[in-house]
Amino acid sequence: MQRSPRSHQDALVRISQLVPHVGTVRQETVIGLSAQQIAAILGFEPTVIPESRGCYDEFRWLFTVDDNIVCSVWSHKGSDRLAVWSAFGPKPILERVFGAEHVRE
Repeated sequence: MQRSPRSHQDALVRISQLVPHVGTVRQETVIGLSAQQIAAILGFEPTVIPESRGCYDEFRWLFTVDDNIVCSVWSHKGSDRLAVWSAFGPKPILERVFGAEHVRE
């Protein structure tokens, strides 16, 4: 596992990439961030599934925060083009990672 200490809004967040991707269900939405910005925040590139669901590449990140909280962010049917991402994980944790202004229910 790759460990990348990240500082976001004055809070130390330890993020570790998980592989392979396991199924998650959307709980929250991350908005206003590009794939490049999410990769920079998390410290690793997404898993890319070429032309998922017919015509869009799908981007997925699966990771833990502080060694034990599983989270995931992914695009759905081209939502990355609008900077809208499905997300799994506790809202307060996602807010620590991406910033409260980017997390919606």
